[in-house]
Amino acid sequence: MKIRYLGHSCFLLKTKSANVLIDPYDPKVTGLKLSPQQADVLLISHEHADHNYRTAAKGEYFEINGPGEYQVKDVVVVGIPVKHDTKDGAERGFVTMYLIRVEGVKILFCADLEHGLDSETVDAVNGVDILLVPVGGVYTIDAKGAVEVVKAIDPRIIIPMHYQTQDLKLSQKLASVEDFVKLVNLKPEEEGGELNIDKSKLPEEAQKLVILPKMN
Repeated sequence: MKIRYLGHSCFLLKTKSANVLIDPYDPKVTGLKLSPQQADVLLISHEHADHNYRTAAKGEYFEINGPGEYQVKDVVVVGIPVKHDTKDGAERGFVTMYLIRVEGVKILFCADLEHGLDSETVDAVNGVDILLVPVGGVYTIDAKGAVEVVKAIDPRIIIPMHYQTQDLKLSQKLASVEDFVKLVNLKPEEEGGELNIDKSKLPEEAQKLVILPKMN
């Protein structure tokens, strides 16, 4: 399986049987370029323009945009609702985190998580191998909050997302990924464009922090 970071909170998972596109963004909203991606599965965590740009998905795909359990080919997806604010959803409602099981690997996409995880949610995602976690601190948890989520989930591989980059032009500036790197106390590893991973390549003990460069 290959994990490709397309910027902001958008990823493309390329498995043996399916391409999974997660939270594509509107380039006009983010200032980032996003080429159309061939997709078999499209995951939308919530209906904000920097997360629901369906035009970026091409081909005949199956869309998942809320809680529930789904299977497309060899990809199993479990949608888990979480509040999109710290006021019990009163300000921005809910988003959907996605637990993705494919090729013996568990991946948790945290979406725009803006608070810590309760024990029930942690139990529901037990055994996560790869954590895709926001760190930018605007409408999501910040670096400190992301470290707490890492501690609660205890994944083998951590991939930060939703942080400020040079070309990102949202209405509010996010924090940089460096803030998270300092607090998580792991030396980041940069992969050559995408993470090529399978069950046999997962770290057995020490956690691995991977910062992926944006690709189109």
